[in-house]
This record gives sequence, C-alpha cells and structure tokens, in this order.
Amino acid sequence: MSKTSPIPPGPLADQVGGKHYKGLAIQPAEYCQRNRLPYCESSVIRYVTRHREKNGRQDIEKAIHCLKILLEIEYPTEDRS
Repeated sequence: MSKTSPIPPGPLADQVGGKHYKGLAIQPAEYCQRNRLPYCESSVIRYVTRHREKNGRQDIEKAIHCLKILLEIEYPTEDRS
C-alpha cells in the first residue's frame, strides 16, 4: 500500500533541470506554499531536501547561510561587533 498518491499531471509533476525532487512525497515548493513560508524558510527547506541528490555540502552551506540571514532579519542583535 502506497503512503502517497501519485502526483497528477501538471507543474508539480514536472521538474525542469534535474530529478532531485521527483521521488519526494511532496515537492518543497508545494509544502512551502501551502504552509505560507517566507523566502528564507522556503530556501532552507529546498536546500536541505535536495542536498543528497544535488549539491551535497554546498546545499547545506546555502541552508545555513539562509538561516543566518533569517536570524539577522528576525532577531537582530544590538551589538554587531
């Protein structure tokens, strides 16, 4: 018994430039949109989800960079030295 239903034809079933999201139960884009995640959070989801299938360490570094940006924007510190 399958845990997920097949994705019907359309943009979510297609992937331009690779196959790193094809085997997922839900596309990161759909997850982020349905949960109304802003850019930084969405980027983290995307990079962490694909790192094993696409850019490895670089994708994890990108996710960490996005988290640092999020910290700076959402939780700024008084002392930036």
